[in-house]
Amino acid sequence: MCTVFFAWQSRKDLPLIVASNRDEFHQRPTSAAAWQADGLWFGGRDEKDGGSWLGIAKSGRFAVITNFRDPENIKQVAPSRGDLVRRWLEGEEQEVFCNHLESAAEDYNGFNLMFGDTAQLYYFGSAISPAKVQTLAPGLYGLSNGVLDEAWPKVKLGKRRFETVVGAEEVGFDVLRGLMSDRRKAPDEALPNTGVPREWESLLSSLFIVSPAYGTRATTVFTLSNSGQSEFIETRFDSTGEVTGQTQEAFAISHV
Repeated sequence: MCTVFFAWQSRKDLPLIVASNRDEFHQRPTSAAAWQADGLWFGGRDEKDGGSWLGIAKSGRFAVITNFRDPENIKQVAPSRGDLVRRWLEGEEQEVFCNHLESAAEDYNGFNLMFGDTAQLYYFGSAISPAKVQTLAPGLYGLSNGVLDEAWPKVKLGKRRFETVVGAEEVGFDVLRGLMSDRRKAPDEALPNTGVPREWESLLSSLFIVSPAYGTRATTVFTLSNSGQSEFIETRFDSTGEVTGQTQEAFAISHV
């Protein structure tokens, strides 16, 4: 489960700005962000199933996936959702990829996928009926574990703050990471009803989640510039919310 904010073609100098938190059980084995697939793309790796939750490729392709929270409809045997991120970043032909999303959505547990390249941003929500790939217009978007821009408290709060950061004269990575570090929980009366116990709804209502078993494992900020450069910073945390490491990478996009 994650929370992510996208600024798509909102600035001429930075046509893509992404700020994301990856929330996961602390026991799930994970590798820090690194070059994957012999240097095709950069991002973290889920060592349990081999996929990823977020990454950006030298080709200019990028993808971020979140789970759709639906505890009553969990499939015990289902393909890895993180493998969808890998397939897109490693260059699967767009028509084939989109056809797979639309035809095989019911095979997976619920998910949201934001993906694109230097020319276009797309959204696919498997819980939407009919489940179709949507082309997104320039603008700001917020996504957690409901559908795109669903008005959960942390999505509304984070999106307002994100808009302020994106609209500043300069976009600071430290400011974006600070935005994603907010640990305030939503008041009980504002909590969504997603089918989990109320104490879990409360725990999951903050942008940055801290608990012994489950919480924010990493904050990632990455951008694409109009000059064809990408900057990527991943900051990792332990179960107490303390920083355990950071990875930073900058590289040129092959196709602008």
